[in-house]
Amino acid sequence: MRITEAGIQRVLDLLDADLTHIALDAGETTEQGLADEYYRGQLTPPFRDGHTTVREVYLDETQGVGTIRGIAVLSQATDDPGTGVVFAFDQVDIEKTDRNSLTISVEITVEEGA
Repeated sequence: MRITEAGIQRVLDLLDADLTHIALDAGETTEQGLADEYYRGQLTPPFRDGHTTVREVYLDETQGVGTIRGIAVLSQATDDPGTGVVFAFDQVDIEKTDRNSLTISVEITVEEGA
């Protein structure tokens, strides 16, 4: 079966409604969760470009200060650490200080498979 354009847009609609937060981890992030979550922020409203949805979190100089070892995109989360489901994650090595800001952007593209 081939997914229709309307089907792709529906999948993007569901993702936009479900993805709520980004969490920063000082430890190792896995599918099971964050080892040492120390910051959580709400994602911006989605921006769409064709089959891609873009979500961001902006951290000013006072937010998320520390060594970022993992970043997780969460669905069905609240502002409370430990809530939600890890939708996607990546291991990183970013030193965030109180002298810089940081914007984390996440792009998710829905494509028809072969």
